Amino acid sequence: HAYFKKHSHRIMQLFSKKRLWVKLARVGVVYDSRMEEHRSESDNGEEGEHPERPLRMITCWNSLKEEGLLNLLVRIKSRMATQEEMECLHTRSYIEAMEKTATMNRRQLDKVERKYDDDIYLNNSSFECARLAMGCMVEACARVAAGEVSHSLVIARPPSHHAYANKAMGFCLMNSIATCAKLAINGELMCHDGCHAEAVERVLIVDFDVHHGNGTQALTWDDPNIVYFSVHRAFESRRRWKERTFYPGTGKSLEVGGPKARGSIINLPWSEPKIGDPEYITCWHRLLLPIARNFKPELILISAGFDAACGDPLGGCDVSPTLYGSLVKPLAELGPVCLVLEGGYNLQVLAEAFPTCARALLNSPPYDDSYLPVVDKCKPSALNDIMETVYAQLPYWPCLGDANAELLRDFDQLAKRLDTVSLVEQTQEDYVQVGSKRTKKKTAPPQEDDSSDSIITSPIANEKFNKPQQVYPATIATATIPEKDQDKTLISDIPPPPPSSK
Repeated sequence: HAYFKKHSHRIMQLFSKKRLWVKLARVGVVYDSRMEEHRSESDNGEEGEHPERPLRMITCWNSLKEEGLLNLLVRIKSRMATQEEMECLHTRSYIEAMEKTATMNRRQLDKVERKYDDDIYLNNSSFECARLAMGCMVEACARVAAGEVSHSLVIARPPSHHAYANKAMGFCLMNSIATCAKLAINGELMCHDGCHAEAVERVLIVDFDVHHGNGTQALTWDDPNIVYFSVHRAFESRRRWKERTFYPGTGKSLEVGGPKARGSIINLPWSEPKIGDPEYITCWHRLLLPIARNFKPELILISAGFDAACGDPLGGCDVSPTLYGSLVKPLAELGPVCLVLEGGYNLQVLAEAFPTCARALLNSPPYDDSYLPVVDKCKPSALNDIMETVYAQLPYWPCLGDANAELLRDFDQLAKRLDTVSLVEQTQEDYVQVGSKRTKKKTAPPQEDDSSDSIITSPIANEKFNKPQQVYPATIATATIPEKDQDKTLISDIPPPPPSSK
């Protein structure tokens, strides 16, 4: 393995000439060292510096060099984003406010940072770096859409998926990935030499950053031509999810898109930490890939955040760095991919994970998916999270029913057993202890309500997802639901067990 890492580019070229290996895909890469100018005051190369630092993109670039992959990649020229490209989704007032930071002193910059978010830091070069990052992403997507390269890699910073149209948030200043998706739909992707790429009808955005891409979701909320999929952490702990939500606190499974695009937003929130390879592979094959094959995207954009990997200081998950190639590879088989760096704050993980994604796009060795885990190795809580999202998306993606037929049947049987237990507990609660006898409680007869605004739904689910309760006509509900099934709840409505006395 060490010999192959040292001489991989020569071995691959030799095998390609002798036709002893698969044909390598034409993959482009974009990198510009000017984006290193966006840095915090604490970024002095010592311990305690800001996690989103220039060393992140330097590590990704150097790892491609050390692995011998740069000789197999096509260098794409970087450029600044134009005013029209920035105003595609961002407001003009926000762009002008960020542009003014180039001439501000430190006191004025601190005031702007407090205005937006605690995780935002700015200097006089931040806006130019964000504009350059968006331009690099647009250029790479335009080259892919025009067919000049099969896939592309974008090593850029600051990241983008938290930024709103008029607000910076979570290390992100401008949302490049949502902008590229919208430009591709409108047919406005333009290369630096002036040629335009043809418009596409369907764009898939895959975000496997451990933090939910709330900005990307908001900017693509009501667009039926853009499907956004995000797998992320939602809660610090299942038992204390109300008090300790994971940043940014969005991305519930019932957030499925706007009125014109139901099912275009697909969120898989992990309810517990320490999620690893079996859970990610299961959600890929049970949730994302069936939807992607049915959607048939013409362009796939990947927000590649590597902070779910084991050892990341902010993620708290246990994903192997080499697994990211297994996540990218099946997507590259469905259509052209443009992968952009988002999160990931462990430099050692970045040095291992980013070349793995490059190999997956190149279709080059070493790539071995024989170790892929099965559903049986998933955590029960993670499997429940996956099935909650499957149930939420079933009305809009019937293909999920075929992909999860066995799991749906098992969950239905489990729901029936839980319903039986809940009915027994309710029957026991209907009696009170009076001396040595158990006497049935005296309750007032239920009052009949002839109005059509009666609410028949689970209060637990509505409290959990912060959603307004759904209204059903009372006459239909009383006519179709038997009395013995009136108190049944969904499996996702069952509350977590109370904490122990310890």
